Amino acid sequence: MDATPASPILAGIYAIASTCVLDSLPTILHRSEVLEETNLADLQAIVRALAEAAVRTETRLQTLAAAQERADTRLETLTARVDTLALRMEELVQAQTRTEARLDTLTARVDTLTARLDTLTARVDTLTEHLDALTARVDTLTERMDTLALRMDELAQAQLRTADEVARLRRTIETQIGGLGARWGMQTEEAFRQAMKTILEEVGFTADRYLTYDTTGEVFGHPDQVELDVVIHNGTAIVIEIKSSLDRGQVYLFSRKVAFYQRKTGQQVTRQVIVTPFAEQRARDVASNLGVEICTDVSTFR
Repeated sequence: MDATPASPILAGIYAIASTCVLDSLPTILHRSEVLEETNLADLQAIVRALAEAAVRTETRLQTLAAAQERADTRLETLTARVDTLALRMEELVQAQTRTEARLDTLTARVDTLTARLDTLTARVDTLTEHLDALTARVDTLTERMDTLALRMDELAQAQLRTADEVARLRRTIETQIGGLGARWGMQTEEAFRQAMKTILEEVGFTADRYLTYDTTGEVFGHPDQVELDVVIHNGTAIVIEIKSSLDRGQVYLFSRKVAFYQRKTGQQVTRQVIVTPFAEQRARDVASNLGVEICTDVSTFR
């Protein structure tokens, strides 16, 4: 039976097997001579045994050849994998080199930043000390300002009290002087009216002059001019008459003026007030019956 070796190793194995068979041939011939008398059946048995041995040897050789082929295939696969691993290892080495270079660069930058941070920390410490000193000075100044503010408030309150007292005293004096002037001829009616209007403005009431002509004589019994001081306060109308002195006839006349004003303007009057430093008792009685207020102290007018 002919078989072609699959590799040098198998060829060697095949040569060894062939050598073994050839080496055994003299022995077999010798035994044949010795056993010349052996019958043909025995020789045939021996030949069959040798043929079977050769077949087994061939089978083993084929098995070994297949194993060798598998080994060669695995070796080639392992070689390819080793080459791939070597290539990857080289790439990793290069990557490690680049990483180390970047790490060195980063380390240098960190050192630089650390130095700058130390410098900034020192500057912050210095600024903190200055800030503490300024804070202490500000606290001191704040305390002094608080003290000054307290004293200013006290002075302002004292000034307001003084101003109120002076204003009240001035209004009282002006009212008394006006009353005396009216009674003794020391001041004219119009001058007193202007003084009283000024005082009213100081306490928050501005009077507008209402002047019209009564053509039918409703107020005076004959055509004449009608004059009134009207204050519009918080949406309501207050009619004010300023007199240096007051008798009951003037109260009646004022009441007719108010009625005339309401009819002419359509404005409802909520208060009727006569400001005077001196009012006769009969004038007070008439005013009470007609719903007219009499104010003798402008500082108390609200």
